[in-house]
Amino acid sequence: MLYIRQHDAACRVIARLKKERDEARELLAQAESQVPMAATTSAANGAALSYGKRAAEEEEMDPGSKKIHPGISGDVIKELQDCNAALSQQRKRRQIPATLAPVDALKRYTQLNSYPLHKTNKPGILSLDIHYPKDIIATGGVDS
Repeated sequence: MLYIRQHDAACRVIARLKKERDEARELLAQAESQVPMAATTSAANGAALSYGKRAAEEEEMDPGSKKIHPGISGDVIKELQDCNAALSQQRKRRQIPATLAPVDALKRYTQLNSYPLHKTNKPGILSLDIHYPKDIIATGGVDS
């Protein structure tokens, strides 16, 4: 009876994997059909390698001498670059908190105690919890 259940479960797993494979192939075919035809022929020609790298003359370049990214329009690239510039400016304007420890203070830190309760290799520590009110850290593992 056990073998029948195992066989049935294996058949279900195989069927699910085949279904996922077929869906992935279908999505890939859809994505390839959306890429411009010139980019796909360039990719086929770009398979020829010259000293481990694609030959420079085989790569498509846009007028700004940047590589064309099939599937990403110029408008989307421009929007991403604008967003990156705005977020970078925000990060640069952030003030370092006064409560942040200086580098020289961190260099003086030393280890006071070490309590190796679990092995760090397999199976090692599987869970960790902190009880803040009593400053307790609890770990769980499957050590023998």
